[in-house]
Amino acid sequence: MARARLELVKKWGGGTTLQETWSGRGSKGEAAESLALLRSLAGERAQLEARIRVTVQTLRGAGASWSVIGDALGVSRSAAQKRFGADELSRA
Repeated sequence: MARARLELVKKWGGGTTLQETWSGRGSKGEAAESLALLRSLAGERAQLEARIRVTVQTLRGAGASWSVIGDALGVSRSAAQKRFGADELSRA
């Protein structure tokens, strides 16, 4: 969240909000709607990430290989292990 805020500040300046910058690209109402949608989607993404993490832990506990997990996620074995392998270490 802080990184995204920092990028917004860099792009639009510290004193300018996204809604203020939106002028000329649609109404402020559209900006408010889009921002509300974005916040909602970010919340949903966080919930999905947590569910994915728990599911990966469950699969690993059941003996699933990183190759199988990576395939299900659409990434390589090493990408899956890099992303979720630290969770395994913290549970040990």
